[in-house]
Amino acid sequence: MILRKTTKNLPGVLPRAAILALLLAGLLAFASNVLAQQGSFVPTGSMTTARSNDTATLLNNGTVLVTGTFNDNNGDTLASAELYDPTTGVFTATGSMANARGEHTATLLNNGKVLVAGGIGTTTPTFSALASAELYDPVAGTFTATGSMTSARFSATATPLNNGQVLVAGGASALTLGLASAELYDPTTGTFTATGSMTAVRSGATATLLNNGQVLIAGGGNNSVSNGASAELYDPTTGTFTATGSMAAPRSGDTATLLNNGQVLVVGTEYSELPFPAELYNPATGVFTETGTETNAVDGQTATLLNNGAVLVAGGQFEGSDAGSIILFSSAELYVPVAASPVSLSFSNQPVAMTSASRTITLTNNGTTALGITSITITGANASDFAETDNCVGSLAAGASCSINVSFTPAAAGSRTGSLTIANNLTGNPLAVPLTGTGFTATRIVSFSANSLTFAGQTVGTTSTATALVLNNTGNVALTISSLVVGGTNASDFSESDSCGGNVAAGASCNINVTFSPAATGTRTGTLTITDNATSPPSPQVIPLSGVGQDFSLAASSSQSATITPGQTASYSLTIAPSDGFNQAVGFTCAGAPPEGTCTVTPSSIVLNGSASATIAVTVTTRGASLLVPGAPKRGPHTRVNYRPALLMLVLLGLFLLSRRSKRQRGLRLRPAHGFVLLLLLYAAAAMSGCGGGSSSNSGGGTPTPAGTYPLVVSGTFTSSSAIVTKNTSLTLVVH
Repeated sequence: MILRKTTKNLPGVLPRAAILALLLAGLLAFASNVLAQQGSFVPTGSMTTARSNDTATLLNNGTVLVTGTFNDNNGDTLASAELYDPTTGVFTATGSMANARGEHTATLLNNGKVLVAGGIGTTTPTFSALASAELYDPVAGTFTATGSMTSARFSATATPLNNGQVLVAGGASALTLGLASAELYDPTTGTFTATGSMTAVRSGATATLLNNGQVLIAGGGNNSVSNGASAELYDPTTGTFTATGSMAAPRSGDTATLLNNGQVLVVGTEYSELPFPAELYNPATGVFTETGTETNAVDGQTATLLNNGAVLVAGGQFEGSDAGSIILFSSAELYVPVAASPVSLSFSNQPVAMTSASRTITLTNNGTTALGITSITITGANASDFAETDNCVGSLAAGASCSINVSFTPAAAGSRTGSLTIANNLTGNPLAVPLTGTGFTATRIVSFSANSLTFAGQTVGTTSTATALVLNNTGNVALTISSLVVGGTNASDFSESDSCGGNVAAGASCNINVTFSPAATGTRTGTLTITDNATSPPSPQVIPLSGVGQDFSLAASSSQSATITPGQTASYSLTIAPSDGFNQAVGFTCAGAPPEGTCTVTPSSIVLNGSASATIAVTVTTRGASLLVPGAPKRGPHTRVNYRPALLMLVLLGLFLLSRRSKRQRGLRLRPAHGFVLLLLLYAAAAMSGCGGGSSSNSGGGTPTPAGTYPLVVSGTFTSSSAIVTKNTSLTLVVH
């Protein structure tokens, strides 16, 4: 990558670099941990010296050796080195190299020493690429010279192979001269020898030894991005290079680290001025996929796999679009194989003091060992506005996932922020998921289509048609209805059914249907009480209910009893009276007429006017006995017979018999036989006299109405769509 940068940056830092430094300082202070689907970045301790284009090598004792630097801004290089202790997160100085170097390579050998080779030595008075190499001894903490490479090169790759040798490939030997050549270092002899060349010129590429013994070389370019996204594989058994899958974006000045799961993490690029997503290479498929994003936009940083599975990403530089606007970083962060998805949570437009539905963050351990989670807490400016429940605290097995459920209850309107922090045994600082939300003042404004419900006159015992009361929620959140209750003095006279369902959405409405079934006449009252969480008007809301119960009565207006003989007619008078404005039609019937008789009501129906009474007549007819002369024609049932001439003849006959006795005897003396005849004559006269009385007589043919007492029932009936109302009055008929 020095091919593109060195010559334009030698004059020094322009004043705009100071402005950029301030902006980046603010960015670093503001930046939070960035979580990705496959892993996460968290900050750790800073190096003792700002470095870029340096090396970082994991030693067998678990510490990391950081060597040299090259400042693209002014061409400075360093010979100093330092060690990073993962257990404390602290960097400390160690011995210095024999030569100041930048953009060099550093490789851990099987004997525990570190091979440092090539790089840029100095740019003053002339630019120089180095072919020299030296070894770092972790026990002594010192550097000593070893054999030199066959070609001077910088921005090259150096990869330890399974046979103990080191593959050095690509790089550049001058500002405009990139290399495709490669060579092998043999630690047993301390010498370098040439091997096959790459398929493309690569400077600033990455090289990673895969678990299958091959070497992945990715990115880099000859002062361009032409090869920046491509990648190839080196096979030590044949000494040849072949192409593999390409990255999603061109890279140079990046790092590549073999993870414990066998995949390769590629981080950083000099081709972006914004934080750039890292990528993972899967050797099984030959495919790259994007993963988490670094906190800063850097290139020239180091990336080192630690024994706990995390990757230490340290240093690097940022280059703006203007010459001289380059800043070196001393900051470092860890990439851990733990992923939170989604990477942040945002709750929008939640009513103040109301709890949102929970949203789930899935935490996945993509590492090869169990992850210990000691606590999960919420911190930040408005931490109390957020709450979490989880099944994660404890041990999360390799490849396993757990769930964290977060809810939001804003204490005030406006923007609210917090952070979900996941303390674990893998990172010095906890993993963090940013939490944001917006609270607003909730309004649930209730209005009704009517302030009261009044029902027209309704007949007692019947039910009115339903009257709809519309409830409107004109607020900005859903209205919760806890109860709809009919109460009041005559609560049982009213009933309701509704479509509200317990909740009415903001801006929506529902219908409450009320019916009236009066149990008695007169004014009937009740209330409909709605209990809810409305903000205006305050709960409960009470709707008055009223209606008038109407009815009619039917009673005898004269004697309820009549006595007649068979063949006579009985008459009764009844009064029907409305109450409370009853103005409906009533039909009449009569039941209980005696045998051979009829009972009729006149008129058969009446429409009342709501106030005035009306009279109806009830008539009961009966059938009388018939008197027939032998040989005489039978008379009809309504033929009237005049028995007076026969009566007169019987009386005269009796007197004649008495007068004959008087002529024979001086005094009047009735014999018993004569007295008996006279009594028979008198009885017959009396019978004929009785058959000729009453209001109506029937001596025609047929069975006469039997004597007896007959109960009559006269009914007045009103029929509505919901019920039939009947009033009954009892009458008595006595037939002698």
